[in-house]
Amino acid sequence: MRLFTFGCSHTSYHYPTWADIIGRSFTEFYNWGRPGAGNNYILNAINRCHLTHKFRPDDTVIILWSGLARIDYYQINEWSHFVNQYFDLSRKDIPLSCPVGYQWLSFAWMASVQYMLDYLKINYKMLHWQEFDGDTEPYKLYGPILDRIKYAPMTPNQKPYRLHPQSLKSARQLYDRMAGASWPPLDQILDGQYRNMPLDAFVKQELYDFCDMIKQDRTISSNLWNTVDMHPSPLQHLAWVNEHLPEYPVSPITIDWITDIDSKLSAGKHYDFDFKHF
Repeated sequence: MRLFTFGCSHTSYHYPTWADIIGRSFTEFYNWGRPGAGNNYILNAINRCHLTHKFRPDDTVIILWSGLARIDYYQINEWSHFVNQYFDLSRKDIPLSCPVGYQWLSFAWMASVQYMLDYLKINYKMLHWQEFDGDTEPYKLYGPILDRIKYAPMTPNQKPYRLHPQSLKSARQLYDRMAGASWPPLDQILDGQYRNMPLDAFVKQELYDFCDMIKQDRTISSNLWNTVDMHPSPLQHLAWVNEHLPEYPVSPITIDWITDIDSKLSAGKHYDFDFKHF
């Protein structure tokens, strides 16, 4: 049995999501989710996946559609994404839209995928975590299609995570290259203590610049020290599966696996998980 999943960071992240939980029950599992992805990317990923693997009637496809106001583009052999971009007359460099405009785009992509999977007679299920505005022209037109997509909101995480050990190692390497003699220790920079220290204005500006560099480096800033990553935790993903995908029972072994990773994530300890995306 093969499982193919599609979505954004709620589907593929640096720790297990609902897709990884369900995937352990299948003989083959392919997670095509991608952090930051929008619905145009998901449409492209589904087509590419089918052309690569040739969907069969005994396959299972599960799609968790992303936020509507996202822009996907491809350049230099890589997908990139703008998140939550709305109409802005001052922007001339990227094609922005408005909330209704994004509905026209995403609903058409969702309809195209439904037509395709219905034609292929695939066992599939579609969900969406962002609530749709039902009082619009595109929603009313696409109503019969959207009614087949289950609204399954994600509960935001509310507890802070410590910096992942690998990210801390990368931050340490950057600190060792940049730190001046007057810089405070790295942990006092990452937790913000330096802001209240009697430091020279020039040094403080260096520290501000250092923190900006960390935030821009995705290998470091997956979780900043003592900040809240609003993505649902592994245990929240488990609860989401139980609520919205009860037809896929979770084994005790998988529950123990998720519980262990959730605990290590909260404590800032190393956990083994193979995070990759297509």
